[in-house]
Amino acid sequence: MEQDKIQSKKKSVYLAFICMIALFVVAGAIFCWYWFGKKNNNKRLVNNDNVLISVGNDKFSLADIMYYIFSEEEIGAYYDSIFQANDMGSYWNSPDEEQDNKTGEELAKESILESVKQDSVLYQEAIKAGYSLSDNEKKDAKNNYDDFIADLSEKQKKISGMGEELQRYFEREIILNRYKDDIINSSGFDYDKAIASISKDDYREYDFECFLVYNTDDNDDPYSQEKMTSILNRLNELKSQITADNDMESLITEEDDEYLDFSDECIVENDGEDFGTYKGVDIDAAIKSMENGQVSEVFELEYGYMVVRMNDNNSSTAYDEACDEVMSNGEKTAIEDKYKEVESLYKISVSDKWDEIVIGHIVYEENSDSSKVVDMPDDEDTIDE
Repeated sequence: MEQDKIQSKKKSVYLAFICMIALFVVAGAIFCWYWFGKKNNNKRLVNNDNVLISVGNDKFSLADIMYYIFSEEEIGAYYDSIFQANDMGSYWNSPDEEQDNKTGEELAKESILESVKQDSVLYQEAIKAGYSLSDNEKKDAKNNYDDFIADLSEKQKKISGMGEELQRYFEREIILNRYKDDIINSSGFDYDKAIASISKDDYREYDFECFLVYNTDDNDDPYSQEKMTSILNRLNELKSQITADNDMESLITEEDDEYLDFSDECIVENDGEDFGTYKGVDIDAAIKSMENGQVSEVFELEYGYMVVRMNDNNSSTAYDEACDEVMSNGEKTAIEDKYKEVESLYKISVSDKWDEIVIGHIVYEENSDSSKVVDMPDDEDTIDE
């Protein structure tokens, strides 16, 4: 009898132990569902060993193109911050009418794909032509790699493709850039002729600072006559305090912020109208006629009033940028022509898995002023469905 009681007690303890284990298993399953399902918005794991893009002998997995993805996401994160600050939604999801209504994310993916394909074709052409890294170039690649990762967070360095394996990208980049330089040099592109096509007069830039007050409040309701008189009195007071070289912005008080803006502005000669003509006054022409250090009278605009101080009435910034652009376009054309010439020699294929990958969330997160990294396992990357 006593033995039966002991056996019964043992069975009860054993059953309780089994129930406890089952409870932990169920709780664990619920926890995993929450964190990997709900918390991560049903994110799917994409194995980095999967080949996404094939270009001749080059096979690229997700990790192999992480530098390209990082670069596009870094640019996109900047634009997204502007969109968010102006309550325009997400840059990544917003269609661009000038780009066939493609979203920022779609344009980024196109850019990544084209860059990978072109770089791969030209790199393989360079290798076939006998290009290789010298010992000094290997050191340069290592230094470029070190400089790049110095600005990465520890989380970013742990993302597959963003660690030491990234040094391979910088080694290929040196060979690729040398090959591209030789393509440009042999293309017959004439830098002097390209620069001569840019008119200094057309690109003359006028740099100035200004105070601008509006004639309506934040709700676009007109100020009362009394309020507007007070605002204009304050603007004239500020105008009297401007000298040829003092800090204009420091003259503004917190009370001024309600209705007054300070900004650096410029007018470029061939850009057409900026401020236009109002009540018979050609404001653009008046600004262009100012001497350096001169402070204007109060200009009346359709939407308010403005005071200008001319800082540089013959700036070369716009001209220099135009020259850089025409040279860059010439170089780009030479490289693209060479790519088109040899592209057909390479079998290029893109996996259907590429369509499933969502750019914008691999390294950077939306709604962030800094680069926050999505947590991912060491051997796999998390991609949104």
